[in-house]
Amino acid sequence: MGGAAPVESGKKGKRSLDAELNLVPFIDLLSSLISFLLLTAVWTTMSRQQVHETGGLSDSDSTPEPNTTELRLTVGDSGYIVFVGGQGASTIAKVDGKYNQKDLVTRLTAVRDAFASQKNITVAVEDTVKFEDLTVAVDYVESVKKKNPDGTDSEDPVFTDISISAAVN
Repeated sequence: MGGAAPVESGKKGKRSLDAELNLVPFIDLLSSLISFLLLTAVWTTMSRQQVHETGGLSDSDSTPEPNTTELRLTVGDSGYIVFVGGQGASTIAKVDGKYNQKDLVTRLTAVRDAFASQKNITVAVEDTVKFEDLTVAVDYVESVKKKNPDGTDSEDPVFTDISISAAVN
């Protein structure tokens, strides 16, 4: 009953090579796996962040957009370093061993006000920084919103093109 044992044909004890396989359990398992994979694929795409990886601080094959400046946020052991091309770097030190996200948002908001068309930023990370600290920094970069004409913050993030690279000392 549903097994794969060969059925005897009756000729001098030789067995037939025909065997019946019950495929119903295999089809049930396959349909369950396919539905599980489809559901998990939807959840992983919903929680994805759009970031780009760069090999270093600058790409030779990409051309910078006009009216933009180089903007780099370095996440290091001592805190954040915000580099704005032409203006130099400003350091945001840790407070009580924790990253100071409030000052980071304040500095990035000042960059937003100074460079209205700036939409790209490179987040460089040192090797010793935890991944959790990197993702928190990227989340705070995304939390800086564009300004509406009436002066209020809109729902759209300023930095839509976020690149992640290794910090070069």
